[in-house]
Amino acid sequence: MRSKLFIILAGLLAVFSLYYFGRTTEKKSLSPQQETPSVSTFNFSSFLGAEKQKLPLTIRQLTESLELQAQNASDTEKINYFTNLAGIWRDSAGQPELYGYYTGEAAKLANSEKKLTFAAQLTVDILRRQKDESRVDWLSSRSIDLFERAIRLNPDNDDLKVGLGSAYIFGRGRTGHPEETMKGVQQLLAVARKDSNNMKAQLMLGIDRKSTRLNSSHRT
Repeated sequence: MRSKLFIILAGLLAVFSLYYFGRTTEKKSLSPQQETPSVSTFNFSSFLGAEKQKLPLTIRQLTESLELQAQNASDTEKINYFTNLAGIWRDSAGQPELYGYYTGEAAKLANSEKKLTFAAQLTVDILRRQKDESRVDWLSSRSIDLFERAIRLNPDNDDLKVGLGSAYIFGRGRTGHPEETMKGVQQLLAVARKDSNNMKAQLMLGIDRKSTRLNSSHRT
């Protein structure tokens, strides 16, 4: 059973490498007008300001008051302020990205594996639904950072490594950065080699293989 799994995983990795790195046809040079534009950098401050303008006046004033108090607060106090801000963006505004942002900031200060894991998975869930490439970049970086912090606290947790792999694959890996997808695949393969019955790793590898096939069919 284990040998068959290794053969399947090796084949998957070979197909992936061939698809992304093994083109044999000469790539046509693009004129300046044809070159793909670089992805604009996500401006969090502008995004936050614009979202606050959508809030009712009393809620906006409350968020600004909490932000101001957090600036000179201790880490313990900041955790409470960020948790309250996360709740406002979730319950009063229905804004998942800012809910995820403040949940992540509170988790980093608490430095708790449980809280970091929750924030990281929340960010990946938001990331999977995001289509804007600049936000994908931002969310991908945040989810990777949160998973890596949690892994430092518990290096033997395979679920965290699968989560980290998914952050690479669902993040910049799906916006034209195959090297990021490869990082995710390597994380998943490491878990699968250690435990061939890890269904979370197998599921993610299956999702990546399906995505690769779909992308290939679209390019032909």
